[in-house]
Amino acid sequence: MSCSMPDQKWSNIIAQLSELSPELLEALLHYFYNSCLPKDLAEETASGLMNVAKKMKLVKLVELCEEHIESTAVRSSKC
Repeated sequence: MSCSMPDQKWSNIIAQLSELSPELLEALLHYFYNSCLPKDLAEETASGLMNVAKKMKLVKLVELCEEHIESTAVRSSKC
């Protein structure tokens, strides 16, 4: 993780990860291993994940979450 988060200290990362809900941790690990969001990601989880990504300075993940939330809002507004 040090390559994707060079400004973060390992102790800070562990503290942040230990505070995550299981859903957020699973989504974050999915991103770390696959460089994408899980396909069944709920809007609420995407919002929480975006907040975590902002704290961890994961710019690409923030962008992915924003796109996911926007596309989810568009789909739900068509109903």
